[in-house]
Amino acid sequence: LPADGSLLSDIDRSWHLKWFSPFNFSGSPYTADPKTSDPDAAWEDLGVEFDYFVIPPDQGAIFGLDPQHNAMHVDEHGDVTGYIAILEAVHELHCLDALRRNLWFNRDHYASTHNASLPVQKAHLNHCVDALREKLMCGADIGVVPWVWSSDPHFITQPNFVRQHQCHDFEAVRDWAR
Repeated sequence: LPADGSLLSDIDRSWHLKWFSPFNFSGSPYTADPKTSDPDAAWEDLGVEFDYFVIPPDQGAIFGLDPQHNAMHVDEHGDVTGYIAILEAVHELHCLDALRRNLWFNRDHYASTHNASLPVQKAHLNHCVDALREKLMCGADIGVVPWVWSSDPHFITQPNFVRQHQCHDFEAVRDWAR
């Protein structure tokens, strides 16, 4: 985690209460059918396409970086300007979006956007599954999801995901990364 005084210290890391969305058949702007809607715009607004940033060389140690091991950015004049990095939150959303695009019911729609070989695509998606699994296990949320009686004819009971959670301010992270 970055120490105070790093280039990330301006990001608001305070906690905020947030209500999560309910389960429903209509989904959300992020899960809309790409044939009839534009979920890609919603994901792009979250920052899944954000590029890397550069950590100044004098802050490398704060992040546990070593010039012998970590990639360095070289500018157009050949000068080393720092370490190449991406925010974890941006990477995690990128992975989730990659999984969304490769769901069986979305795969044909996005087939033309795949510019890597099948083995590379498979390795990328497997990496994403593992990265998200590790992040979820690291957070190990012990909040409860209670079941309620359902008014929906498809269910007798269903989980109530409309629960309050303590979250960091994602918009502050996204704004910094832009």
